[in-house]
Amino acid sequence: MAFLASTSRTSFSRGSNAALLLGVFAFFGCNDVNGSGAPEDKDGVTEVPTPNGNSSVGTGLVGGGGSSGTGGGVNGQDCLGDPDCDDDDLCTVEFCNPDTNKCVQFDAAEDDNICTMDSCDPRTGTIQNIATPIVDNPCTYDFCDPITGPSNLPYSTIFAEDFTSNAAGWVLGPQWFIGSAAASSGGKNGANDPVSDHSDEGDGVAGTAQGALVAPQAIVSPLTSPSINVSSVQPEEFVTLVFWRWLAGDAPADMGASITATVGANSYSIWDNAAGVVNDAPPLGTGWFEVRHDLTAAAADALATGNSLRLVFSFSKTATLPSVGGWNIDDLEVRRTLTPADNDICTRDECEPLNDAPVPDYDPIASIDDGDPDTVFACVPGIGPQQQPTAP
Repeated sequence: MAFLASTSRTSFSRGSNAALLLGVFAFFGCNDVNGSGAPEDKDGVTEVPTPNGNSSVGTGLVGGGGSSGTGGGVNGQDCLGDPDCDDDDLCTVEFCNPDTNKCVQFDAAEDDNICTMDSCDPRTGTIQNIATPIVDNPCTYDFCDPITGPSNLPYSTIFAEDFTSNAAGWVLGPQWFIGSAAASSGGKNGANDPVSDHSDEGDGVAGTAQGALVAPQAIVSPLTSPSINVSSVQPEEFVTLVFWRWLAGDAPADMGASITATVGANSYSIWDNAAGVVNDAPPLGTGWFEVRHDLTAAAADALATGNSLRLVFSFSKTATLPSVGGWNIDDLEVRRTLTPADNDICTRDECEPLNDAPVPDYDPIASIDDGDPDTVFACVPGIGPQQQPTAP
């Protein structure tokens, strides 16, 4: 509320009664009318023009605001300056937009972060932005993105590659490529490359002999990843390799296929095709297939020694004809997990909370019906899902 600081138009004597009256007028800040009949400021003295040149008639201007009023600024109200928008609320921020001569007002506590609960004490103006509770269960990584909100995922990704390009710096051995998926034809037992990548978005794959069958490759040819940073892995966590595979392979005697992890001079065998023919291409295979392999031992070595962890996909091929399409790899991730992968290609690695602790749960992968009455789904350990001929 304004207090009279200037000489009133009404003359008073210097006596105590006049002084008392002066204080009363000042305290109540009456809005009297000047000689021209136009309204005045709340102190009853200074005429306040509006942006159109007339006397102040807007809610915030006549009702107060700034040093001469009690506030009451409203969003979108006419104004000449910031004081005209003051609403005497410690929990709001307001100003006069010089381009529109309109008041703009917003919540002082709002931090535009969906992950906080915002509050303001109207008595003191004290603002609090408290993190929203997001804990789910012991099998999830709980975090909150300021834009999208809380998330409870069963893993935390530390390396990801969709093979849109080779910007990450994979090292390509003979016949390896990173680029668009391209179908091959004429492969042994239908072991041909896919028409499209796993996501079907055209973002690319890593593979062998793009759109063709692999040529003889007597010396093992590797595809080597860039260094994978595992420094965020905690002692109680595990590390899992996850990727989508379309391997159009041959018998182990005619084609070798393997995955290893290297840490300095150490090499860790992750998987190979010693169990038999791997052919993910339909109709014998089921197409793109997600596989998961445990990398925990290699990651622990990297953490202990400070050496880089790298993944190596390899193949070799004899001159036996017809040939096959070979490797196709897409949507690869290395993840921190709360339970380990069991290295059984025919199970899904899950986590179940038990007594506030993460417990591994390994369920067989779901069967896939290809609609062919002459085949039956089976998953062969070490190889993967197949559509096998039904018994006669």
